[in-house]
Amino acid sequence: RYSGNYSSYQLQREQELAQLEKAYKNQRKELEKTEQFIERFRYKASKARQVQSREKQLEKVEIIEIPQHLRKLSFAFPLPPHCGNDIVTVDNLSKSYGSLQIFKDLSLMVNKGDRLAVTGRNGAGKSTLLRMLAQIDSEFSGTIGLGTGVQVGYFAQDTEHTLNYGNPILEEVETISDTSDIPRLRSLLGSFLFSDDDVDKKVSVLSGGERSRLALLKILLHPANLLILDEPTNHLDINAKQMLLQALRQYKGTVVFVSHDTHFIKNIANRILYLSEDAPEFFEGDYDYFSWKLEQKEAIEQLPSEDRNVGESGKSQAKETAAISWKETNRIKNRLRNMHDEAEELLEAIAGKEREKIKILDDMSLEKNYSNSESITRLLRQKEKLEVEHGHMEEQWLLLHQEIDEMEALLGIHDSGN
Repeated sequence: RYSGNYSSYQLQREQELAQLEKAYKNQRKELEKTEQFIERFRYKASKARQVQSREKQLEKVEIIEIPQHLRKLSFAFPLPPHCGNDIVTVDNLSKSYGSLQIFKDLSLMVNKGDRLAVTGRNGAGKSTLLRMLAQIDSEFSGTIGLGTGVQVGYFAQDTEHTLNYGNPILEEVETISDTSDIPRLRSLLGSFLFSDDDVDKKVSVLSGGERSRLALLKILLHPANLLILDEPTNHLDINAKQMLLQALRQYKGTVVFVSHDTHFIKNIANRILYLSEDAPEFFEGDYDYFSWKLEQKEAIEQLPSEDRNVGESGKSQAKETAAISWKETNRIKNRLRNMHDEAEELLEAIAGKEREKIKILDDMSLEKNYSNSESITRLLRQKEKLEVEHGHMEEQWLLLHQEIDEMEALLGIHDSGN
């Protein structure tokens, strides 16, 4: 529905949002005036006809709403409380349900700043492990120790029971938030798909998915330095997922999480715990590294047994080659991430220059007395300078995208070769 390249899309999107916001604010002002009139004169007989007339007007008004895809969603975690470097220490942890062994002799150390994703097949014990780390489940052998000053924020699909069902939504969020900025809280609720009309609803009338979203928002608003999140994106739309992802990337605390959303894991995790059928395995790297290592392992397991028994020198050489291969792949992927960030920044700068140019053209059109040559000359010079800067930025953007295309093509060839 947008024409032109991505730069054009960004500008059109911003212009559409600006127009909608202006119309929305104007409509809100008019509606508030009408509502105030109705409330003021509702019980005054001499104004009854006018009140009825305005009530009918309100019924016919088509309320302007800013579509979800245009909203600029943002969220920032409260600063986490101070704590030591050792966040969680697990030693020889085992868990069973009757004769069913979930995992055995699991030991791990979670350090400050870790983003640990827990993965594995269904039934491997991912959610169980998170409940144990959050000290919800204490039926296990082994030890789990939290570091000094560690404060946990725990979310799972069943944490909705922590909500007060008698509270309206907005009041429920106010109980946990350290901000008294009601518009800010309303905005956050909107980000979590609760509209202005919803915030006065009682928690008791919400669906399970809505209560789950509300419970997640409450946990995110509470200052914690260890977030334990079990499928946090299940009931979020694309925009809310992206907002949560960006907030977690900027979060100063530690995160241990389970998610089936590969995109989410790729953008958050810096360590992976894989609960396999044999024994838990750690991968000191991101999700791409984890996937690559699993592929290597599966490829080796598919070889005939005699081909697996290579000499020590052969093993060392294979490991060295794999390490170089991974190192190069990772370097390209890191560079690509940086380049995409640069491209986004350039697009914002280009849009800014376009807005400046529009402002200058508006100023020129307002100059009714063209005998003021000094003012016109100054504006023309500013316009020419902006056009040059704008042109350079667009060239930079095109060159950057050419390089991105080349590197993505290279990465595709490299991956297909593994």
